[in-house]
Amino acid sequence: MKKMPLNIVWLKRDLRLNDHRPLYEAEQASIPYMVIYLFEPEIMAHSDTSQRHLQFVYHSILEMNTFLKPYNRSVQLFYANADEAFAWLLESYQINTVFSYQESGIQKTWDRDIPVSYT
Repeated sequence: MKKMPLNIVWLKRDLRLNDHRPLYEAEQASIPYMVIYLFEPEIMAHSDTSQRHLQFVYHSILEMNTFLKPYNRSVQLFYANADEAFAWLLESYQINTVFSYQESGIQKTWDRDIPVSYT
């Protein structure tokens, strides 16, 4: 069975819609794309993550989804580490490109990005 080609916009720290280069690049590409945010247990367990931060992220995504709804788009939420989420996506889709901003967080998130890079 041939898998549907798909680009991914992976939201990490930059939770805005205006002036967002990865979203712009996905819009300009010629194949469908999905916008995702990963609530990663390994990252959430790190000492620099707080409940308040996670609530801010969640409410930001709800606001983004309100704006995206008229365009038949939404941010798809995953509660999984990046390798698990991308493995699941690869079961159903042929991932062409992952658009995202370069990680500027802790070393753990930088290291996490290397094995799931598709650009």
